[in-house]
Amino acid sequence: MPDTERRNEQEVRDQLGQILAPGTEADEQYRLTLMDYEMLGVPLVIGAPVANPQLMRTPANGFWDLWQEIVFALCDDPGHL
Repeated sequence: MPDTERRNEQEVRDQLGQILAPGTEADEQYRLTLMDYEMLGVPLVIGAPVANPQLMRTPANGFWDLWQEIVFALCDDPGHL
């Protein structure tokens, strides 16, 4: 992941330490999060998939472009998934 896409590493580790369950290591969670992000890299590329894309979708905005009404309907009746 390019450094320009990362937040300050120590700041993130400190924040993780505040929200993680007792016994969970912030360093390990930070490493796993970076690995997960890099594994998602290719599916999130906008345009042709390349190793070092110039433009990617952010997973923070979700993976699918669904109307809010559809999401609410699926959540209200999960038996139809």
